[in-house]
Amino acid sequence: MRAEETAAESIFRLVQDTILTVYPKFYQKEIVEFFCKLHSLENIIYDIRHNTVFVLYKGNVLTGTGAVSQDHITRMYVAPAFQGQGCGSLILKRLEEEIKKNYSAAQLDASLPAREMYSRRGYITVRHDQCLTDNGIVLSYEVMKKELR
Repeated sequence: MRAEETAAESIFRLVQDTILTVYPKFYQKEIVEFFCKLHSLENIIYDIRHNTVFVLYKGNVLTGTGAVSQDHITRMYVAPAFQGQGCGSLILKRLEEEIKKNYSAAQLDASLPAREMYSRRGYITVRHDQCLTDNGIVLSYEVMKKELR
């Protein structure tokens, strides 16, 4: 379901907790800090106000979130306690349905922890990209794409 602005703080905490729990196993400290800064409360509120953020609940518990920007999937996170239970696939399917309304393919920038899940769901790497973080460290990542039928 689409996120309401009242959920912004909960979404922010879920994203930050997931980054701080999972990303240090894959990235150096400066990259983890980059992701925390990128997914600020202000950026989440901005996206909610533009009606692009979706959330998944189990009962009353927020288990995951994701957003779309045109044909691009962004900020997809599942709380660590719910990873490996199909929540990511459910969120991804909903985001793909949203994109499919206007586009024939979905794209995303794959983090190292999520890359395999995207691959299992039919995404293929179309290019490797890099960005220079504020602290001067280069972040390398894969841009992945999936044709939507």
